[in-house]
Amino acid sequence: MDHHYSEAMKMLAHRTMQSYNRLSQFRGEDGCMQGGIYTREDCPICGKRLKDNLRNAVCCTAHPEIRARRMFVRFGREHARKFTVYSVASKWLNHLRYEKDEREENFDIEDYGAKRPKSVKALAPSYLEEKRKENLKTIDKIEHTINLAVDYWGATNFRDIDDPAIEDFLNSIPDIGAKTRSNYQVHLRGFWKFACKRKAILKNEMPDFEPIKYKLGYRKITTWEIQRQVIDKVKEMSYSINPRIWLGIDMLATYTELRPDDLRRIREGDYQDGFITIFEPTKSERKNQPWITIKLLDEHQEAWEEIRNKFPAINQEMPFFRHHKGRARAKPGSVFSDKYLARWWNRATKEIGLEGVSLYPGTRHTTTTETSRMLGPDEAKKATGHRTNKAFERYNQAINDGAFQVVSKIRKKMTGKVIPLKKGHHEGTTVSQGK
Repeated sequence: MDHHYSEAMKMLAHRTMQSYNRLSQFRGEDGCMQGGIYTREDCPICGKRLKDNLRNAVCCTAHPEIRARRMFVRFGREHARKFTVYSVASKWLNHLRYEKDEREENFDIEDYGAKRPKSVKALAPSYLEEKRKENLKTIDKIEHTINLAVDYWGATNFRDIDDPAIEDFLNSIPDIGAKTRSNYQVHLRGFWKFACKRKAILKNEMPDFEPIKYKLGYRKITTWEIQRQVIDKVKEMSYSINPRIWLGIDMLATYTELRPDDLRRIREGDYQDGFITIFEPTKSERKNQPWITIKLLDEHQEAWEEIRNKFPAINQEMPFFRHHKGRARAKPGSVFSDKYLARWWNRATKEIGLEGVSLYPGTRHTTTTETSRMLGPDEAKKATGHRTNKAFERYNQAINDGAFQVVSKIRKKMTGKVIPLKKGHHEGTTVSQGK
C-alpha cells in the first residue's frame, strides 16, 4: 500500500512539473507571466515554499499532498488580494489578466483594489459637492438619486455598469412613475458624465441612457368662480392667523408667472413701489434668467403694504411669506414650508366640497386655461412670463408689461360674481398637465 501511495505521489509531482513547464506559452516581454497566486506557507516535510501548480492548488513540488490553506493573488507591485479557496483565487487572477488585455493602456490596477477610487461609492461625494456649488434648485432630488445609486451599486466600478444594470436599478425603486424614473435617469447621466471627466469610464464605455418614454398625466382644474370661492374661504379661515397665507394663494391665482416656490424666495427688500423681484426663479427653463419682476395690482399692493406695516420686519433679508407665531415645528419669522400654502388650499377645498383640485392646478393652471378661453392662447402666454432675457434694468423697463395688461383684464372676471357650490361634492375638470 505504501508503494502504491509513493507511486501516486511521484505521478502527481510529475504532473505538477509539467504544469510549470507550460508557463513558457504565457511568458511576456519581461520573461514571466503577469500576476500569480502565492502563499507564505512552507512544506513541513522539506521546508520549501509552496507554489502554484497552475491547476488546482498551491502546493509543494516535491510533496503535492501538502497544500496551502491561505494564499493571495499578486498582480504587479500594487495589488494583492487574499483567498482561502484556490478556484476563487484562480478566477480572480484570470479576470485581471483578461481586463489588462482588453483595456491595454487604459488598464488601472487601482480599479480592482479595496478602495475602488473609480467606483460609484467613491466618486459620489465629489460629484455632489460639485453640484452643490452650482446652487441648483433640484440639488435635493439629485442627492436622493445618487444616494440610492450608492446604496444599490456600492463599490462597483462605473465601467462595469451597463444600460441593463441601470434599467434594473431604476425599476427597483418603488412607487414611482415613468416621469420620475426619467428624472432619475437624467440625474444618473450627469453623474456618469462626471465620472467620464474623472477618467473613471471611457467615452466608448458610457451607457446609452436611452430616453424613457412617458406620457404626462392629467390634472384637474376648476373655474374662476369656484377658484374664487376657495380663495375667499382661505381668507376666512386664515386671515386672523396670518394674512400672508391668503395673499400668497391669491397671487398664485393671479400672476401665472409665479410658481409656489417663487413666493418662498421673496424677501422684504424685494418689494418696491408696487414691484416685486424674484431672484433665481423656480422653473428650470428660466435658468439663464436670474430674476423676474412682477408689477402688482393695486389691491395686492395695498394688502402687501398693510401687512408690512402691521408686521414690520427686523431686516430686509427676512422672507416676506413667513410665520408670525410658532406653529408646530415652525419658528416665528421662518419661511413657509414648501407645502404650507397647499395645506391651507386643501382645507378650503374640503370646506366648500371641491375634490381632486390641488393648489397648482387650482391656481395657475385654472387661470391660464380660463385666460386662454377668454382672450386666446397668445394673451395667456404673455401672462405666464415667456419673454427674452435682458440685462437687469430699472423696474419700469424690466417689467413684462404684456403680462400686467393681461392680468388687469382678467382680474375683474376672476373676482366677479361668485356662484355658490350646491351641497355635496364637486370634482374639477380634467385637462392635460402643462407647464
